Amino acid sequence: MIRILAIASIALLFNACKKQDSGTTTVDPATGNQTDMEIDLIHPADGSYLDSGVTVDFQVYISDKLSLHEYAFRLNHGDSLFFDEEGHTHTYEYNFNKTWTNNCEKGDTLHLQVVTTNHKGELLEEVYCFISR
Repeated sequence: MIRILAIASIALLFNACKKQDSGTTTVDPATGNQTDMEIDLIHPADGSYLDSGVTVDFQVYISDKLSLHEYAFRLNHGDSLFFDEEGHTHTYEYNFNKTWTNNCEKGDTLHLQVVTTNHKGELLEEVYCFISR
């Protein structure tokens, strides 16, 4: 049973790190419906190498034609959670800026999970991956 869970966790990790097509259509994973919400990673680029001991400026832009409702930004490596910021807004766009110093080991894979909802109840999630070096 533990072996099956480990394999499933590894498969999920690799799927989470795959870059999605950058088309204009985004889809609510819960319903499969098209949504007008967008999540754009401004900095650093998805898949970037982050030097250990260096301060990294994370910048993410989220938007919706209707209006955003809730958002969450989480950076982790395995069970280590480096930041977890959530909020609520009624604006059409939100700019997330967070400075963080990379103290991870060489080769560690970091995941930035960005989740947002709008006032129609739609949800959009993106996961970006970075490698510590």
